[in-house]
Amino acid sequence: MADIHLTPSYLETDFLTTKDKLINLMKNDPVFRDYSYEGSNINMLLELVSYLNDLSTFYINEVAKNVYPDTANLYETTHSLVTQRSGYQPNGYISAQLDLKVTIKRWNDDHTIEYYNEGDQIYIPAWYTLDTGQTNTDNNNIYYTTTDSHTINLPLSGDIDEYSFLIPIKQGEYFTGTYSGDDIIDGSIILPFKQIDMGVYPYDDKFPSSVVYVDEEPWNRVYNFYDELSGLQTSDNVYKIVYDKYKRYKIVFSSARNMPTKSSRIRIVMLNSLGDKGTLGANLLKKEYGEELSYNIPLLVNRNWTTVDTPFIINLTRNALLSGNYKFINESASIYGSSPETLEQIKTNSKKIVNTQYRNVTKTDYIADLESRTDIIKANVWGEQEENYGNTQNYNKVYICVIPKNWTTYTIPTSGIEWIDPMVPDITQTIQVPIEVNEIFQNDLKTYIEPRKIISTYEQFVLPDIVYFKFEIGILPKRLYNFNIIIADVKAKLDYYFSDFNREFNEVIDFRDIHNYILDSTITSPDNTFDKVKGIQNFVFRDIALYSTLSNQSDPMEIFELNDEKKFPMFTVNEFDVRYENLLKPIKLGLNQFPKIALDMCIFINEV
Repeated sequence: MADIHLTPSYLETDFLTTKDKLINLMKNDPVFRDYSYEGSNINMLLELVSYLNDLSTFYINEVAKNVYPDTANLYETTHSLVTQRSGYQPNGYISAQLDLKVTIKRWNDDHTIEYYNEGDQIYIPAWYTLDTGQTNTDNNNIYYTTTDSHTINLPLSGDIDEYSFLIPIKQGEYFTGTYSGDDIIDGSIILPFKQIDMGVYPYDDKFPSSVVYVDEEPWNRVYNFYDELSGLQTSDNVYKIVYDKYKRYKIVFSSARNMPTKSSRIRIVMLNSLGDKGTLGANLLKKEYGEELSYNIPLLVNRNWTTVDTPFIINLTRNALLSGNYKFINESASIYGSSPETLEQIKTNSKKIVNTQYRNVTKTDYIADLESRTDIIKANVWGEQEENYGNTQNYNKVYICVIPKNWTTYTIPTSGIEWIDPMVPDITQTIQVPIEVNEIFQNDLKTYIEPRKIISTYEQFVLPDIVYFKFEIGILPKRLYNFNIIIADVKAKLDYYFSDFNREFNEVIDFRDIHNYILDSTITSPDNTFDKVKGIQNFVFRDIALYSTLSNQSDPMEIFELNDEKKFPMFTVNEFDVRYENLLKPIKLGLNQFPKIALDMCIFINEV
């Protein structure tokens, strides 16, 4: 007798299994026992029922997957799960920002007109937009805007025939909005569908990404409504900006603090951001002496927004223009600049928040907190005992080392040096050597981690030691594969392996791991599948060398033997077992050492 058991197991609810089950049921009936199902009308009905069952199974699986953050694959559910369970707030667009160097000139060309004198006050208005003249890959014009006004007091004495100062500006164009208390629904005002800059926490009132006025009074932006418990926020006139599960921006108020009334008038100024597509390289935003700039900026007049054509710079003391006698340039590339977090980023960052609970207690807490910043790719943190075991003079010291997204004068400036292969002098590459951790950058990071640190600890920033690796690799191609084409993909995969996102401080570089990584055809990057590595028949490391930019200036290519003196980089073993044909040894990096690849120094040999 045919199997007529109709209660399927979990793995039997697919299309083919369901159809087979139904056919077995039909064959149990004498009328359909010898029926030819293929191509029949009944077969069409069986397939329709089987399809509906398969479709129901698919949707049940989707529902089940989206119950837990780790398996969720929909943005709405992932967003809801992490915000409700961990309190994590996913980020929307974050504008790039940079420091603009402005230089003003005291006299006109023939020294007949004086534009300022000692002690004068120079004023630059808020929400003044500058056209960079650049476009991004989407052919969008890139604009930068002052989000706060700046008053510069010129020195009372000294040579100030030409005077320079820095002002911070953000990428984006401003837009305004006016609402009433009636527009608040469930404590929130839903904003227009724009790519609004969310800014970087902790928020700086002197460099805002948004301004909210309630009845002509500016309210303060907060990350959460309970920060007054920490003493960091004393005003109750506060609001949040939230990027919700529907990818909308909302201004959120809380009844735990002050709420606008029904009759309140709420006015906003915000930036429309390009995110990571609004970043700008150094020396691209510039103006020379001569041209006078003016732009329509928003002002509150009679309780309503109006735009007023305003010059870029005004001498407040004289109530006069500088008539184009100023120039500006961005001497450093922009920092920050990111698009909304992806599903994987939300999952990863929310886990970090769960672990840290918004407090930096362990090494993992500090690293998670620092790496959540858009301008830091990797971080390492260690304590005084790891730095100098048994030292009783430096209790509660926290050492911090970071890899910035952009190596600029604002973060960590670098200088280039030539690495010359001692065996093959024709092979050279310019490598970047970190110079110092910028003091402004240090203070920025200290301010950032201050709300989450333990009171008794203090930080010391350590300059990263970039360790460049070069390899001599032998490759035997398979038949019908071109050696040069294979090398192009091997180089691309090595570059991806050593990308900042894939590497860590203080790790072990093992040629066996790299060997397996290169030959694993399932490992791809977002923009490269490395297909041609499938054409490798034999792949072997012949030699490994490195160049340490900081740790050992007498011999930057030295690799120390296994030691207890914390001399890095060092081999992890004295020697391999004789069974190993390749006698290369894994290399351990120090706490502040970070690996990179020097591709131009690598040698690839065709093992024909």
